[in-house]
Amino acid sequence: FAGLPQKSIITVFSPGQAFDFVADYAAGDGNDLVLSNVTGGFADPGFETPALGAGNFQYYPAASPWTFVNEAGVTANGSGFTSLNPNAPQGSQVGFIQMSSSMSQQVDLAAGSYDLTFYAVQRSGSNQTLVVAVDNSPIITVAPSGTAYTPYTTASFTVTVGLHTISFIGTNPTGGDNTVFIDAIGLQTSTANQPADPNFAAPVQGTGLAAYHYDPSG
Repeated sequence: FAGLPQKSIITVFSPGQAFDFVADYAAGDGNDLVLSNVTGGFADPGFETPALGAGNFQYYPAASPWTFVNEAGVTANGSGFTSLNPNAPQGSQVGFIQMSSSMSQQVDLAAGSYDLTFYAVQRSGSNQTLVVAVDNSPIITVAPSGTAYTPYTTASFTVTVGLHTISFIGTNPTGGDNTVFIDAIGLQTSTANQPADPNFAAPVQGTGLAAYHYDPSG
């Protein structure tokens, strides 16, 4: 971290998530570094908690970091819900939203723009519609077709620093017993509004004392 000002924001990226740290050097002492105000993505984005074991499912499990409303919960591969669907794209469990139900989680985010990614699929024979919302504002509506998991990416959304509630809501527009499965939820900083070549890598200048160019084109 040499060369950082006394207080800086450090962003660490992992698949599907971005974590921001406030790096604060003690005044007058460049050797003491404090990392605080960690912000980041979801807890248990793949619905692996609690571990249910193959063939099992559970409505609104208390051990999960997700909040479930009505007929929503977690199911393992090969259960009464998933036996006619492919296995989970991540791990061995998925979240499910049956009829008019929902699941949500609060995430601590740095101010900025984000994209949300996830996999979803209909339970075999179902016709469920899924709405994803941030602080009760919808950002995408999907009605998966077929029984193969499909990856989705939301439109970019912008938030202030702090806690925000991200919800997955089943609207069940046709009525009846319909269920959608969700897995591998990710959150990443949006690239929609970032400038091209933010690291000034083009045009390539090579190395050495002459490796610079005034007003480069290309």
